[in-house]
Order: sequence, then C-alpha cells, then structure tokens
Amino acid sequence: MSFSSGRAQAEPLVALVCVAVLCTALAGYATAYDHSLPTADRDLAPSALDAATDVLLVQGVAQLDRLDDARPDISRPVNVTLSAGGRTWSVGPQPPAEADAASRPVAVRVASGDVLFGRLRVVVW
Repeated sequence: MSFSSGRAQAEPLVALVCVAVLCTALAGYATAYDHSLPTADRDLAPSALDAATDVLLVQGVAQLDRLDDARPDISRPVNVTLSAGGRTWSVGPQPPAEADAASRPVAVRVASGDVLFGRLRVVVW
C-alpha cells in the first residue's frame, strides 16, 4: 500500500458539485430569510400606484373624471397627481418633500379625441 492511497480524496467534479449545492442552499436560505422580514412603511407608494392605476385607466387611457376615485383607501394620507401637456391635476393634501412616491407614464384623455402622454404620480406619507 502506497503512502498516498491511505488518504481520503474526492474527485474534483464531485467536490465542485458539493460546493454548488452548498451555495444554492445558502442562497435559498438567504432569500427565504429576506422575505420573512417585515417590510418598511416606506413601501406603500408602489402598491398605492397600482391601485390608482386600476381605477384611473380605462382601456389603457387615464380618464380625468375618475381622478377623485383614484385615491386608494388606506390609513395614510395619499396624493394622486396626473400631469400631461403642461397641465396638472391633483387630488389629496399637499405631500411633504420626504414622502414615499411612485410614478409611471400613462396616456391621458384631456378632451374627446385628444389623448396626451402624461405621468401618474402617487405620494404616500
């Protein structure tokens, strides 16, 4: 029996597979742990923007007459602002500068047959 045959060795491919499995398991654990942590209160604007978009858009075009109904019913103050063609329409109290905001581009119907490119912005604080 030679001196080296008494030592435990692993094939390089098997060792690489074991390292890959370990890394995948660690990444899965880290992801699950991250999702289990409570989210901050500052994450309300994206969901409020989704809710406002669902109410405001009809066939992909924002309707100005639905702006009053676009404020989501949550326990925090919300401002919904729609701007297009240099004009701005807003519903809700004036937001502070440090408030959580989210926005997205939308098509805005400003008159019958007149659709402009605009932006919908929702601020929650």
